Amino acid sequence: MIDETGFAPRRRGTTLIGVLASIAWLALWVFAIWGDYTAAALVRRDAVLTLNEWSALAAAIIAPIGVLWLVLGYYQQADALARNTAMLSAQQAALTTQFHETSALVQEYARQAAAAAALAELEVAAHRRHESARRALLAPDFRFANASFSAAHGLATVAMINVGGTAYGLRFQSEDFADGKIRPSEVVERNSGFTLHATLTPMLRNRGGTFTIRCRDIEGGEHAFAFRTQDGAVTPLEGALGRARTETVEG
Repeated sequence: MIDETGFAPRRRGTTLIGVLASIAWLALWVFAIWGDYTAAALVRRDAVLTLNEWSALAAAIIAPIGVLWLVLGYYQQADALARNTAMLSAQQAALTTQFHETSALVQEYARQAAAAAALAELEVAAHRRHESARRALLAPDFRFANASFSAAHGLATVAMINVGGTAYGLRFQSEDFADGKIRPSEVVERNSGFTLHATLTPMLRNRGGTFTIRCRDIEGGEHAFAFRTQDGAVTPLEGALGRARTETVEG
């Protein structure tokens, strides 16, 4: 907002000067004309002016007043121009300040949004780690213990241990073994063992084969563990943990 305390007194002062000067000028001429007629009456002289003389007299009286007000109007216009310039400068300064404040506010909002996004990413990552750890804790994990092969009966007996979460509904699957049964197959808890009885041929014992044990965890998630038999050893297909001890029973 523009402070007009400096402009208003100048406008009022200029107008007052113009009014007083005009009144004084007219009063001077009135006094002069009245004095001239009075002097003419005392000396008994005709003081009547012609129309041209009255016109010249009126022009002589009015012209200085017009010039005076022209000059005063010029100064008043200069004051108005200065006031408008000051107003525009103040508005420009206000707009500049508002622009800077808006820019700072936008930057603050952007910083808060980035911080919120980073926090959300950290929370998602933490949730994923927690979920992965929870699933890993619940997931069954079958490890080979030992195996025995009966060449006469074509039977392989494999002992396994569940070192992970509780396993449900164990199922045997293989394209190499003729048949396979798991005991127990309904529920195998953590650190509990189970036995796989599979039928095989003498040639299969020598050249090896693969089989898969499928099961569910406590949340119903499916898991599959693939193993391979080779030269009397049972190893996971994802990577052997070392040759397991085997026993062959002839009969």
